[in-house]
Amino acid sequence: MLRSAAALGAVSGMRTFGAWTGLALRGRVPDRRLRAALLVAAAGEMAGDKSPWIPPRSDPAALVGRVISGALAGRLVGGARGARLGAATAAASTYASQRARALLGERLGLPDPVLAAAEDALVVGVASIGAGSAEAGEDEGDSEERASATPSPVTAVVRGLLAAAVGTAAMTSVQVAYLSASGGEPSSAPGDVGRKLIDVPRDRRAAFNQAMHILYGTSWGAPLGLVQRSRPVNGLLFGAAVWGVSLVELPLLDVAPPPWRQDPAALARDLAFHLVYGAATAAVLHA
Repeated sequence: MLRSAAALGAVSGMRTFGAWTGLALRGRVPDRRLRAALLVAAAGEMAGDKSPWIPPRSDPAALVGRVISGALAGRLVGGARGARLGAATAAASTYASQRARALLGERLGLPDPVLAAAEDALVVGVASIGAGSAEAGEDEGDSEERASATPSPVTAVVRGLLAAAVGTAAMTSVQVAYLSASGGEPSSAPGDVGRKLIDVPRDRRAAFNQAMHILYGTSWGAPLGLVQRSRPVNGLLFGAAVWGVSLVELPLLDVAPPPWRQDPAALARDLAFHLVYGAATAAVLHA
């Protein structure tokens, strides 16, 4: 239904995983592991939203994730038309909700975390209503595409990139939740790599670091999608492989010490984050 697609797109603009919270709670996501991963990612995003160093939701990298999320949720409940409507409402809601929250803070004088908690409640409520009233909306073309056993290479790459974008968002949400709870700082390695190629002003380095992190995580979806065409991929092994590659790449690029000189606890945490990334990416691609 298009009204459900619009509602889910609107909450995606407020929270990247907003629509999927409602869909998971309403049982519209059939796979148990994927439901759990989406709910964990949504909880992490809500926790991280209260942190002062999170970039604005209208930041280009964040906006792309919200639009993709709205499009995927819209497609699930409304087919191709629902995907377009979900993407459009997610983009509009991103800017509108950001401005509304800022104005409420100015007018009411309430701390931003209080407004964020109220926004969380609104997101869960609207997403649950939208997902609950949705009906299956696949047109004939959608059914044929889903029935295709072996997608074309281009389709496989696109699917892989979309899945990896969601996996990167899930990993980021868990990282944000952990750093918010522990008071730690995010790794600057992605931005350090990018700045070897591009000169970035100091006041834009945090946003650039986040954009490089998202770009790198998403780019792994291309080879994953191609591999998935011929054989199933274990998400945990995929995440561990990406982590292992980073242990080689970053020292070679002189942005991190070799693994044997790093804190074992930090290495274990980084592996855990990458396992979340791999599991979420493979689950979304499989679904």
